[in-house]
Amino acid sequence: MAMPTMSSACTVCMGDPEAPMTRGMIAGVGLLLGVTFAVLGCFGAFVVYLSRRSSLYHKSQGMLETA
Repeated sequence: MAMPTMSSACTVCMGDPEAPMTRGMIAGVGLLLGVTFAVLGCFGAFVVYLSRRSSLYHKSQGMLETA
């Protein structure tokens, strides 16, 4: 703290697109986005499945009103 020294930024911060650390970071971000979208897609598909199944059940019980 008393004698500050110059610090160097890593290759990601300096912007070297060919550095292994940069490629690894981009791959990690892509993997995290892919997992997030896969989980959200599965959740959405499950909601659609439940909606369709509920609709079929109500039709078979004669509970669905048609307007």
